[in-house]
Amino acid sequence: VLLPAIQFSFPPWLYNDEQVIRIAYKCLEIRERYRSILLSTAEECVQYGTPMIRPLWFCDPYDANALICENEYMLGNNLLIAPVLEENANQLNIYLPQGKWKCIRDEQVYEGNQSYLYSVTIEDIPVFERC
Repeated sequence: VLLPAIQFSFPPWLYNDEQVIRIAYKCLEIRERYRSILLSTAEECVQYGTPMIRPLWFCDPYDANALICENEYMLGNNLLIAPVLEENANQLNIYLPQGKWKCIRDEQVYEGNQSYLYSVTIEDIPVFERC
């Protein structure tokens, strides 16, 4: 949802499943909410050669935990995405780099430079904004 391009192989409504349609709309709403960040990060990419999708260590190469984090990414410098990569997962161990981070799901603010056990459902895309 927060990668440079998005494509549905099959339109969600072909599944004839209300949950699939609801999740697809929710994902598109998240993408629309951060469209300006996607566009400005793309411009930054062209102007400076920085990647749009960045590993956590890109923003802090001295953070040892960010160096080994393989299941999260940054869109630009201020948006952290922790996609659910395992089927039937109900929680993730999410590492937040230095700073304060606000979860878009419940607007709770977390202190960075530590990990959190974060509950997820099939409908969640954990996204955190740097405060």
